[in-house]
Amino acid sequence: MDTPEHTLAIQRLVDTGKPYHVVDSALIEAIFILEKVKEISRPIICQAIQVIFSEPNIRCNRELFEQAFEDYVQFSDLSFVDCYLAATAKISENIPLLSFDKALAKRLPYQVSLVPSDPIVLN
Repeated sequence: MDTPEHTLAIQRLVDTGKPYHVVDSALIEAIFILEKVKEISRPIICQAIQVIFSEPNIRCNRELFEQAFEDYVQFSDLSFVDCYLAATAKISENIPLLSFDKALAKRLPYQVSLVPSDPIVLN
């Protein structure tokens, strides 16, 4: 549910020009709500988050989210959390990312499935 008081408070915070940090979990929750509750398309969600990123006083993991957005828009069968985990692994060079998620392992070349029926091969 939209809360006008919250929107006004955030706008006032942004208008101060003072730096502040937005944690990843808050952005992930916002993305989830926009997609699943508000039924907003993935490209529009990415554009909205990019507007947030354009505010110079906002501190957040821009590079990580931008990387995750690439897969999030391209692969509709992957959740944002899947894409975020994959981007985290890729950026931190902790690959392959081991996962029980067959869709994730199948879609992204640097993932390895841990599903018991699939062999685990680490290079």
